[in-house]
Amino acid sequence: MTKKNKSSRVALYLTIGSLVFWLFSCSEEPNQSMDNAKTHVNEGGNESIGRQTQSIAQNDEALTDLIMAMQETKMALKESELLLARAPRGQDSNAPLMALERELRAAESLLIDVQRSIEQGDYLKAKAQIHKITGRTNQVNQQIRQMIGKPQRGG
Repeated sequence: MTKKNKSSRVALYLTIGSLVFWLFSCSEEPNQSMDNAKTHVNEGGNESIGRQTQSIAQNDEALTDLIMAMQETKMALKESELLLARAPRGQDSNAPLMALERELRAAESLLIDVQRSIEQGDYLKAKAQIHKITGRTNQVNQQIRQMIGKPQRGG
């Protein structure tokens, strides 16, 4: 969602909210002056604008954090590819390396789900997915490093 869409939506909500507030405040007290009603609407609108502005700022901060986390995850996946290229291939290590490689491909495909969650505004779900992917990718990288460090048997 772009900032233009967010600000358009905020403006629409404020307009509708102000109109509804004004209608209800006028209908409850028919003797209330129009100036008083406008003052109440404006005060309520300003508070609402403040809350919505704060909410948008928090969402932007969350989105920035998610984008940074995604970049870290992509870097960890790139490191995985480099480590896999260096990993020794042999009779004993071929099957485990293939299993680790499958896990990394699955992690890469989960990044699509993360992107979808971000686009839908579900930042908490995206954050949880990113942490899960990053954690598992780092574990796989550690396992590959251990395999690289072990002396090869057979061949």
